[in-house]
Amino acid sequence: MIKNPLNKIKIPIHKLIIQNRLKINENQIKNELYSILSQNSQKEVNILLKWIYFGKVLYQDLSIFKEWKNKLSNICKIEFKRGIKSLLKDLEILMNSKETKDFQIISNNQEIKVHKIILITRSELYRGMFNISEDKSNSVHEYSNKQTETIQSLIHFFYTDNIPKIENEKIYEELKECVDYFQLNSERLIKIIQKIEIKKEIEKEKEKKNNCLIF
Repeated sequence: MIKNPLNKIKIPIHKLIIQNRLKINENQIKNELYSILSQNSQKEVNILLKWIYFGKVLYQDLSIFKEWKNKLSNICKIEFKRGIKSLLKDLEILMNSKETKDFQIISNNQEIKVHKIILITRSELYRGMFNISEDKSNSVHEYSNKQTETIQSLIHFFYTDNIPKIENEKIYEELKECVDYFQLNSERLIKIIQKIEIKKEIEKEKEKKNNCLIF
């Protein structure tokens, strides 16, 4: 939580996301970043946070964002041009960072480690669960009756906005069902699967034509 003396407003932040995006450690956040942020207006801080969380800067905010590059130059380097690609790359790094994961989903007796903040951000089901539940445990059993590979692919999508290569076609069908079950706030997963299915159909048709030419 940032305490801003300029307007006496507290701005909530997620330390893990800040660390990952700015490539700084917790001590730098406490000792340096908080001090810098507290000297700026809420509008200026929000512009920086939009870049951190969404990888975007509005055209009218470019001049203020460029000032942030200078203000933070002693502790980190931020690049506007890297935008969305930078955000997705950082989230993929976060996905592969086992030591910072604070939650696990148990699917068919297998543990899938994940960051709670990612679940809250990507799924209405988990967001509601964490808001309502008083249980402070760091794990949950998965009861959607989906294969573990399906849940792993879904978690991969949560982090990267894409899905890994899948050999078992049944996984695609289960992933479609996950959209409603986990109350995803985006249709992107369905669109990705539809593109893959169309591509596979085209490849099958080409293969059929090739086989016909052979015979």
